[in-house]
Amino acid sequence: MSVPFELPAALRPGAGVRRLASRLGITEGQAYTVAIGLVLGLGTAAIGIPPTLRDRPAPEAAAPASATPAPEAPTAPAAVPTVPAAPSVAPVAAAPFAPPLVGSYADSTSAPVEAGPSFADGGALGDVAALATTSGPPAGVAVDPATGAFYVAQLDRVVRYAPSGAAERSYPIPGGARLTGVDLEGDHLVVLDSPNGRVLEVDVTSGAVRTVATVPELEQCTNPTATDCELARGGRAIEDVVSDGAGTRYLSDAGQGIVWRLTADGRATPWLRAPELLSTDGHGPSGLAIDPTGQLYVAVSRSVVALTGAVYRVAIGADGSPGRPEEVFRSQPNTSLAGLAVGSSGRLYVTSPSDRTLLVVEGGTVVRSITSPLLAGPYGLAFRGRSLLVTNITGGNPVRGSVVRASAEDAA
Repeated sequence: MSVPFELPAALRPGAGVRRLASRLGITEGQAYTVAIGLVLGLGTAAIGIPPTLRDRPAPEAAAPASATPAPEAPTAPAAVPTVPAAPSVAPVAAAPFAPPLVGSYADSTSAPVEAGPSFADGGALGDVAALATTSGPPAGVAVDPATGAFYVAQLDRVVRYAPSGAAERSYPIPGGARLTGVDLEGDHLVVLDSPNGRVLEVDVTSGAVRTVATVPELEQCTNPTATDCELARGGRAIEDVVSDGAGTRYLSDAGQGIVWRLTADGRATPWLRAPELLSTDGHGPSGLAIDPTGQLYVAVSRSVVALTGAVYRVAIGADGSPGRPEEVFRSQPNTSLAGLAVGSSGRLYVTSPSDRTLLVVEGGTVVRSITSPLLAGPYGLAFRGRSLLVTNITGGNPVRGSVVRASAEDAA
């Protein structure tokens, strides 16, 4: 049988106080008072007198009353030890207060970004904002880097927009045109009329239009090694134009699967013909771009070699001849590509209308897929400062579109 645990009598509550009361001949209440006083006294001795009491100055003795206050006795100056004189030092003006640098290069691991013009406000990669609306389906876009104004090809006209996105001027193109690519070269635009194969120049001041070249419709090839015929079966459809800065222009032909070379004298000759550029449904070469080293990049909407969309890099030889196409990017199966831009960082920016996406490609890999409700059908694109302007087909009847600004953290 278990025995309940009990405290020894000496440790039970009240035992010590009763013994103290019996020995001193006092009541238990008086014994408790004595015990508490002892505890407080011992505690004070161990801890010390509280500073508020210890440091309080002693009260001064009251001076005897007198009708006339006694004059104060002069106080002898205290002896000051002799210190050798310090060398004379010119006073230093206090430096003005400067707030600490916050969010600057002083506490960053990367170099500061060079500020661009106000219209190129940059932003974080992936930010998308509406900029302008178009009255028809937009295609190519070109930017005036000096002002931030931009030009958009829309069916049978090119429309100039202010940097804010307000439409400023329309340049109608006669002759039943359906415009695609557009590029700005100084004081004139280079515009492509796709079904008619016309390469046009438009004076941005006067609005005058002239045809500088016509891309021919080639016969169907019977010999795969021939150079004066069409390997594809899509029919002529010129899509984009880019200049090398030395007077030579390159045109993409999605229907015939060719990149054309247009010399300063207006001659259009097939420059690049390769299986990689061919498509079974007329969706061959689309977007073009030239990188800072002078190499040409070609976006093929749906290549029969890649079996999907792909981007190829083509070296331009000293004599102007093309190198072999080198694949630098292949999109997901059953997707298509359209517009193309190359940043100074080496990144590729490609629109994918089928995925409603702007792809950011580095080293052959998609490092960012930019999506937004504003990107209903992204097509052409061009750099403006550290952002990309993207033309976008929004649908409707009649078909309309928009131009959106996508931050790139990059520049042309």
